[in-house]
Amino acid sequence: MAQALVPAASRLLGMRFGARPAGVPGAVQPVAGICHARGHNADLPPVWLIYITVADLDEAVRQCQQRGGKVRVPPKDMGGQGRYRVIEDPAGAVAALFERR
Repeated sequence: MAQALVPAASRLLGMRFGARPAGVPGAVQPVAGICHARGHNADLPPVWLIYITVADLDEAVRQCQQRGGKVRVPPKDMGGQGRYRVIEDPAGAVAALFERR
């Protein structure tokens, strides 16, 4: 299913997709990806998942939960780049909190 989205996303966003996350033409770092709805992504709604960079992931998650949000995906490592968690706010919107290494 995810692979079927690549041509439309490429046209819509002007990005090139490959085996690695997509990059904007001229960009040095990948900026997007399309994931299958399976494994730890199986319970996520079909959304454009934004990543919000935070200085301290554990503290940001604690504050999210303190304000009525919840963790949708436990901490995941992104190789040498950092780690992230997917959260849900009290209204049901989801986003990923990302801490760089």
